[in-house]
Amino acid sequence: MKRDTLRYRLLEAQLELARRQERAVVLLLTGHAATHKGQLVNALNRWLENRHTEVHALAPSSEEQSRPYWWRYWRRVPERGRIGIFIHGWHGDALFARAERRLAAGAFEDRLAQIRHFEERLLAHGGVLIKLFLAISRDEQLRRFEDRAATPHKRHKLTAEDWRNREHWDDYHQAIDAMFSATHRPGAEWTLVAGDDKRRARLAVLEAVNERQGYRSYRTKGRWG
Repeated sequence: MKRDTLRYRLLEAQLELARRQERAVVLLLTGHAATHKGQLVNALNRWLENRHTEVHALAPSSEEQSRPYWWRYWRRVPERGRIGIFIHGWHGDALFARAERRLAAGAFEDRLAQIRHFEERLLAHGGVLIKLFLAISRDEQLRRFEDRAATPHKRHKLTAEDWRNREHWDDYHQAIDAMFSATHRPGAEWTLVAGDDKRRARLAVLEAVNERQGYRSYRTKGRWG
């Protein structure tokens, strides 16, 4: 699909979503470190109407940490007619904790069951859930890490945690496989986006959002709320 056509369809579907005020779209962006999730969000913000879009990428506040885990996400679920973008969201912390063995196998399975329940409730109330996993090869990730380390204005993007998570690459992928198996469900399917080529990855994300957020693609008939 041509870029101009894709951009028009994305915006058209979003404005129809806002006009009808019947459903909310929840877009989850997660994946490997150094997959330029922030740049992808910027691209979405350029192509969509910002008045009807919100982005959530912050660590939990002290208030949220003192409350039940899922409270922080329920309170950020977008209103009908809006698109909420979550970076890492409710999957990321469990994946990293399991890969580093900070979360036991049984506790990880419990968290996956909670994730299924959370997503089922979103769908039951008429929400549209778009889940994208951005994947890059191990070699490409190392190249990007080294580029960030060598470039002064990029160094803030690289953390000790990134290097530590890389050491658990195989364990991380075992956790990813378990997550896909447990949470890939009708209406809550995962879309795997190959991210080694940044330009193609950006277009793949935009096309996936266009395919799922379009008003004709809604799979549920219930109303939000």
